[in-house]
Amino acid sequence: MVRTEGPDGELEDFEISYTFGFFPLQQYLIPFPGGRYQCLPLAWDSREGKWFDLQPVEKFRTDDWMHWTKGSMTWNSMCADCHSTNLQKNYDPIADSYQTTWSVIDVSCEACHGPGSTHVDYVHSKAYKKGRRAPGSFTYLTANLDNRAQMDQCARCHSLRAQQSPAYDHSGHFMDHYLPEVPRPGLYHSDGQISEEVYEYGSFTQSKMFQQGVKCTNCHNPHSLKLKAEGNDLCGQCHSKKTYDTPAHHFHTIGSDGAACVSCHMPGKVYMGNDFRRDHSLRVPRPDLTAAYGTPNACANCHADQTAQWLADAVVKWYGPNRKPHYSEAFSAFYYGDRNAREKVAQWASDSLQSGTIRAMALWYLGNAGASEEESVVANALKNNDPFVRHTALGVAAPFSKAFRLVHVVPLLADPVLAVRAQAAFALSDVQEEEIPTTYRKAWKEGNMSFEKVLAAQADFAAGRLMEGQYQFNRGNFSKAEEAFKASLARDQDYTPTSTALANFYYRQNRWQEAEALYQKVIQRDSKAAWAYYDLGLLQAEGQNIQAAEVNLAQAAEISGNPRYYYNWAIALQNLGRIKEAERLIWRELNAARKPIT
Repeated sequence: MVRTEGPDGELEDFEISYTFGFFPLQQYLIPFPGGRYQCLPLAWDSREGKWFDLQPVEKFRTDDWMHWTKGSMTWNSMCADCHSTNLQKNYDPIADSYQTTWSVIDVSCEACHGPGSTHVDYVHSKAYKKGRRAPGSFTYLTANLDNRAQMDQCARCHSLRAQQSPAYDHSGHFMDHYLPEVPRPGLYHSDGQISEEVYEYGSFTQSKMFQQGVKCTNCHNPHSLKLKAEGNDLCGQCHSKKTYDTPAHHFHTIGSDGAACVSCHMPGKVYMGNDFRRDHSLRVPRPDLTAAYGTPNACANCHADQTAQWLADAVVKWYGPNRKPHYSEAFSAFYYGDRNAREKVAQWASDSLQSGTIRAMALWYLGNAGASEEESVVANALKNNDPFVRHTALGVAAPFSKAFRLVHVVPLLADPVLAVRAQAAFALSDVQEEEIPTTYRKAWKEGNMSFEKVLAAQADFAAGRLMEGQYQFNRGNFSKAEEAFKASLARDQDYTPTSTALANFYYRQNRWQEAEALYQKVIQRDSKAAWAYYDLGLLQAEGQNIQAAEVNLAQAAEISGNPRYYYNWAIALQNLGRIKEAERLIWRELNAARKPIT
């Protein structure tokens, strides 16, 4: 039993049904209405033998998605798929309830190797004793897979991803069932290093190791969970210790932390309160990028008393001033406002020598800044042999002209991978059936069915219901769109993209008062919501309430540092006749240091 704050903020007694996890921490599951199991924020440190708080810094409102009684701590949707075997989430969006089932409560052999009953029956059969093979009687083996295929197996649980199908059944491609997140700011740092809890897939698929064919089992034993070797001997399996495990390479005393390969090339962070996880992008430390953009570097983990410039100077002293080209330079520069880096980002998106993840990152950056200048880059990416690249390119192409999409997006309605087919249907959701070329109309219908399958798999998430609302809006089903937007906010009322979408929906429907009320509600809940101030300011400006618009645009600009917000603030000042203030603001921003585009 536990006595703690309940969903209404009052202390309650709850019965614990399950212990969840083993090492390095254990959590505890509480049954809730609607078939939910909620994870307590109080956990047991298996390493230290003590209790600790998973949310020690911030106290969340009881109506916040992050509160332990709400969505972020719902085992059925946030934990179970990776920690149980043959999980069937079985979410009912109408009743907003779960009837979750599993074959084995934890990760068993069948979680990776598939259903085993037929195999066991075969082993005990006469056919087996006589040495006869029986089709369909074998489990899925992973030892001889290449690194791409093995990564797709491991990525089911070692990636930050969204479900694409109701349950994993060991069939088809990884992206028939899951969609990994693009390594992007907000989840990762601008250079691709880990920031939030993103697991290993997104970082390792950026690495040169992955591009050279290295796979998970080269370093990890998947059964014992132990490393294949200890210390620098692990890297020494492939890299000459005479060349790299020496002060001539790392400039540190043998046996010190600074001489450990992982200290420089795999720094990490603590997640879940006590679980240290390393960045698997296996990159060279770049304190020069820290000095320029504030991105992390491994050197600072030991030399915290030194400035980034001091660290960068030390690297130059040891290795010289030149560095091999790396995508982190272009991505960080572009993110922090250097428009001249756009061409370099486009080059990374088109570089066939790079992994699909790096190319997807480049496409995301271009799309986030409006990629109409790179239509040819996007068109080529839509034909890429990596489904992750194709999927990301579809997201970038969605706002392109209908003419472009009818030529370049329509063929992906027949893509062999479900996530790509579904995204193609979403990108064409504003297109009528009669506009689709005759040869693709069957694929168009099937693509929409694929997308609706994805929506069903994500119906218990705010993001899933938002996607449904956008899809219905594009198809002209406005009442269904509004219903989906509201359902999204019911799951997480602080989910910014949905508040934006619903307010814009109201705006487009000429329901200005409702739009303004929603912006004001967001601002009331989060005084730092720059986007809400900005959109409210634009709304007020269009309604000719320039004085109120100027106040909100100023708030948006000062909170975010976004140059676009400053530009619109200056326009509002100009329209109010405050010409000198507008001019000073423009010149200040032109001369300002680089700022992230938020």
